[in-house]
Formats: sequence, structure tokens, C-alpha cells
Amino acid sequence: MGDLLEKLLELGLLAKGIIPEEDEYDEPIESHVEEEAEKGRVYWRASSVDYLRAILETLSTVNEEVPFAASADGLRTAFMDIAHISLIALNMEPNFFYEYEVEGEEVKFALDLKSLLKILRIPQKQLKDSYMEFKYPAEGDRAKITIISQLGSRQEFYIDAIDLYSICPIPKLTFEGRARLSTHHLYQIIKQAESSNRWEQIYVTITMSPSGLTTSAKSDSIEMSQTIDR
Repeated sequence: MGDLLEKLLELGLLAKGIIPEEDEYDEPIESHVEEEAEKGRVYWRASSVDYLRAILETLSTVNEEVPFAASADGLRTAFMDIAHISLIALNMEPNFFYEYEVEGEEVKFALDLKSLLKILRIPQKQLKDSYMEFKYPAEGDRAKITIISQLGSRQEFYIDAIDLYSICPIPKLTFEGRARLSTHHLYQIIKQAESSNRWEQIYVTITMSPSGLTTSAKSDSIEMSQTIDR
């Protein structure tokens, strides 16, 4: 009898809205706080800091602010100079690095190479005996660079990533010929053309034929050419 009275009393209070229905308790509370998407991470370790610095110096001659994209396929960049005349594209596959790890589908960041090269202003002899670790992001939107010598000494640096802009698309060009020669040989050819036209702006033209490759340079006063046999 007591249970019946208690049930009737409960139903009366429920009808008056004093006791909430059980469904009101069972309804899940929706969270309106959106979780921030976790940014991917990239880590690599280069065994030859001297060679890596030479690559960065070459990139900086075109533009000091360089965008990068890291993925499972490696580290790549493609950008134009400030005048939008020349484009440079570079792909470094994972086997280029001693260690290479990427968390996420693709990690994009941009660096001021002028600041990065200041970090690598280490004596040439010491640089050859050291390796470099790179991690992004490290603290906030910064990159961490660690230079480690064979003796075990560590130098740690942090640089801010700059506002990212898109990597330039690579134009699909079709060439009718292909040749391979050492960069040192090509450098000597261009230097020779430059020394012959020291006081004038020159342009070097590269022409291919079945017999070989010809480089020519012409100015208002001097014209020269050099042919490399096939």
C-alpha cells in the first residue's frame, strides 16, 4: 500500500512539472567546442650539413622566403624570384636524409632562408663533421634546428615560420632533346661566357642537335659559342 501511495504521489508531482521526466536526464549533452585540428609534424636528420647548406644558399639566391611541403614522398619546394622571371623546383626524396619522418598527409611551412643560413655559419671543417636535425613545429609555429657534432656537442636554435604562400605549380613542358652533363662543366661554360663579356649583361643560349650541345653568348661587342660533342 505504501509503494502505491508513493507512486501516485510521484505521478502527481510529475504532472505538475515538479519532477522532470527521466528522458530529460538521459539526453546527451552536446559539446559545441570544436577540437582544433592537430597540425602534422615533420622531422628529418641530414648527415651532411655542408651539402645541405650549399643547397639552401642556391635557393636563397632566387628568393629568401621559401615555401616547403613535406610528405611521405619527401621534401619539395617550387617558387619564383621576386621579378617572376625564373622558377626553381627542388625535390629531396626520403633517402636523401639519414632519418625522415612525417606525421600527417602533408606538412606545409615556409622559412626565411636568410635566418636559417645565419644558424649554419659554422666553420667549414666543423660543419663537415656535424649533422643537422630539423623539427617542425617545435614550439608554437617555430622550427627547431639542432647541430650535433661527432664529439656529441649540441647547438639548438629556433626560428619562426613565416606566412605560408602556395608552392608554384610546375609547368608541363615537352623538350625534344635531353642531355646530361656535370654541374661543374656547365658552371665553367657560363663563367667563360661571363669573363668574355665582363662589362655587359649577357644571356647564355643552350642549343641541342644530334651531334651535341652548343652554348652561345652574345653581347653588343662580343659573340662566342662552345660545342660539347655527343
